[in-house]
Amino acid sequence: MVAFFEAIDKASHQGLYDLGLIVKTPKLKISDLIKLIPKGKKAEIFRFNIKETVDELIKFIIKAFKEKKWGLIELEDGFLPSRAYNQLRLLSINNRLQIFEQEKEMNLKQPEECRLIIVGDEEVLSQIKIPTFLRLFGPIINLK
Repeated sequence: MVAFFEAIDKASHQGLYDLGLIVKTPKLKISDLIKLIPKGKKAEIFRFNIKETVDELIKFIIKAFKEKKWGLIELEDGFLPSRAYNQLRLLSINNRLQIFEQEKEMNLKQPEECRLIIVGDEEVLSQIKIPTFLRLFGPIINLK
C-alpha cells in the first residue's frame, strides 16, 4: 500500500502526474489511508455523493491546489455527473481544471506538489456507468 502512494508521488510522464484510484473494502475508513501518504505531504478528504454539487468538488480541488495538498476524493454512492467526470478527465490528460465563470474561461494547472486520488468501494465504483472511467487513472490498487 505504501508503494502505491510512493508511485503516485513519483510517477510523472512528460511533466504530467497521474490520478490514482483506490478500491477499498467497505470497512476501511478513508482517514486510515491518509496515514500512508508520504512524509511531508499534507492531505485533505472530500466525500462526494448525490448531496454534493460539482461546484463543491471543484472548490475542493482548487483549495487543494492553492494549499499544495493531496486530495482524496471518496465516492460514496456512485454519483458522478458528466461535469465532474469531464474535470477529472482534464486533470488526467493535462493536469488542469477548466472553469467557466461569468463568460470567462479559467485554466488552473495542478501544482507538482499536489496529487488527486479517487477512493471508493467496489459496489460504489461499479455503479459508475461511464465506460472510460477507469482510463482516467495511472496507479490503481484494489484492497479487497
